[in-house]
Amino acid sequence: IRTLTRNASSPAAKKLSVKKGIEVVEGSQDIGNVEDPDYSQKVEELKSAYSQLLHGAECVFALTFTQYDDGTREKRLGEILFESIAASPSVKLVVFSGGERTGIHLLDAKADIEDIGRQVLKSTGIQCVFLHSAFFMENLLIKGKHKRYRLLSAKHYELSLPLPIYRRIAMISARDIGNIAAKLLLNRFLEDSGQPFDSFQIVGDIVSPQSFLQSIKASLPGFEFDYRQTHFDELMEAMGEAQATLVRQMFETYYSQNSDEAITRERIKQTKKIYPGTADIGQWIDKYAQQILES
Repeated sequence: IRTLTRNASSPAAKKLSVKKGIEVVEGSQDIGNVEDPDYSQKVEELKSAYSQLLHGAECVFALTFTQYDDGTREKRLGEILFESIAASPSVKLVVFSGGERTGIHLLDAKADIEDIGRQVLKSTGIQCVFLHSAFFMENLLIKGKHKRYRLLSAKHYELSLPLPIYRRIAMISARDIGNIAAKLLLNRFLEDSGQPFDSFQIVGDIVSPQSFLQSIKASLPGFEFDYRQTHFDELMEAMGEAQATLVRQMFETYYSQNSDEAITRERIKQTKKIYPGTADIGQWIDKYAQQILES
């Protein structure tokens, strides 16, 4: 197994290398903007890293990181990624963590990259599975550097999301995406299907703030939890109108994806058929919630 890291000397990278036996290749997806003086150099360095990473590889799990702009940088990263994969004589199967088209520019960069991947790989014989993830369970408590909870007093927390307390949305643990990808790669999922491309909506559970609150109270009986819905004016004050509008659109999109719960439950079954260990909200809370709250 080989992986890409920004810093091969970091403790996390050394742990992968020493304890897991994973070969670590240094390279950064932070290529900056096209007008930057070192942009071309960074692109060539990333291409070189990808070439080293893909040398002799048969299977690839790949993703790009969301850029908080118009999606241009992320799409360029997708182009570099899939062009590098297409140039590899050894790669047979790719699993890419992408996303369905939503009409929201920040999310649609993933769908644009999928279109790029289909176009670039269509005549190579390389097969590709695109994973479309539900809302991350991790985002119930933290998103990037922003906590979605606050400590009111010792072991008393207030949780807050821009969702009505009974609104149910499809969710998955971000930690399970790699597990699902590994199962697809190890099972050579498309090997006998004859299909060059496929996509999956991966879901672990259907969760509302109310059911999350019930689960976390049951898992952590020594703690007290309240819930407060974050309203749009609060988001505007905290992050400005443009970003607040984007957050609201994202939550509306995740809610609409669960408009038919029968379909969502079929997606949960399909996901657990691929990886039976896919966590539901109770299992995720038992493993990670206290660790996040106390970090």
